[in-house]
Amino acid sequence: RNPNVSSLITAATATTLSVTTQVAGLAALRKARTSFLSTEALLQQRRITMEPIMEHVQLIPHFKLKEGKTMEEAKKAMQACIDSVKTGTDRTVYYGFTIKEDSDEFMCREGYKDAAGLIAHFSDVKEALQKAHEVADVKSVDCIGPKAELEKLKKHLDALGGPTKMYFTTLGKSLSSLPFEGKKDAHVSVQPRLTVKEGKMDEMKKFLAETVDITAEGTKLNM
Repeated sequence: RNPNVSSLITAATATTLSVTTQVAGLAALRKARTSFLSTEALLQQRRITMEPIMEHVQLIPHFKLKEGKTMEEAKKAMQACIDSVKTGTDRTVYYGFTIKEDSDEFMCREGYKDAAGLIAHFSDVKEALQKAHEVADVKSVDCIGPKAELEKLKKHLDALGGPTKMYFTTLGKSLSSLPFEGKKDAHVSVQPRLTVKEGKMDEMKKFLAETVDITAEGTKLNM
């Protein structure tokens, strides 16, 4: 456990928590508030570097099936998007879909080396994404990354219309890397969303910066 977690509790309240995992690891996460099953391994056909990607941006669109549509139809649309990504920009770091258990909702986890990579991605999946929109509606979109990269993205994302986009600026160093080349994807991601208590933002920023440093020196992948 992070020794500074008590600082987090005093500075913020967790409002939502999403957990994503491969089916094989789901049993250990049954008690999580919200669980997602991975339907597709993250990209493994590219040369992945172990070096941190300091300008990494992440997009997380959440979808809900249209009335009368099925998840099987959605899976076909997901696969079409994945196929387009595999032959698209080489600035993709990871890309895959997850399905919320026992529901009509799914989401995409996608990461790019920088804003330019995400902008290029829009062209790569234009046709496939149109098919996905015939099956499901986009309910929300989270965009995460360094402030400078988010500024480059806003006009492109806002031009897409749809639901309001929420922008989250990464704080301090980035740990973004994906050394999964040649391995089956079994990675788990936890995405707590916090509401900072009044007057506690400076304390929260300090805590987050310390947490990144601790994580950098903490558990490592067994390669």
